[in-house]
Amino acid sequence: MKTQFIVITLLSFITLTFATEQKQGELQVTVNGTKNNSGKVEVYLFNSKAQFEKKVPPLLICKAKIERLKAECTFKDITYGNYAIFTFHDEDQDGNLDVDFLGEPKEKLAVSSINLADNSTPTFTQSVFSFRSQRGQIFINLQ
Repeated sequence: MKTQFIVITLLSFITLTFATEQKQGELQVTVNGTKNNSGKVEVYLFNSKAQFEKKVPPLLICKAKIERLKAECTFKDITYGNYAIFTFHDEDQDGNLDVDFLGEPKEKLAVSSINLADNSTPTFTQSVFSFRSQRGQIFINLQ
């Protein structure tokens, strides 16, 4: 009886331990199509609507050097889940997406899962992708 109680307790502990473990992986984001090799590419990784709408800070930010009109960012230890990406070519390295007097972007940008020519105001739900891999890779073309 005592042995049975110990075995059940041990099995419960093991089950809880594995059930609460969250799987994680590495996400590599390749951004293509910069205007030139000047400045940096900024990549913002979001896992919530509030982050995407700039109500709270993004989950992660990467600023990458541009070589041959592309840049790469790697996010490590990303928990499996749903994410969205916003990226832009920060040509003047001021940390902001520059816009003209009408509010139109002067620097190239992109949002995951969205063609900005068809949808200039994407939502988090429209932009989301599922990440469930030990090593994942996404290619984004600036527009």
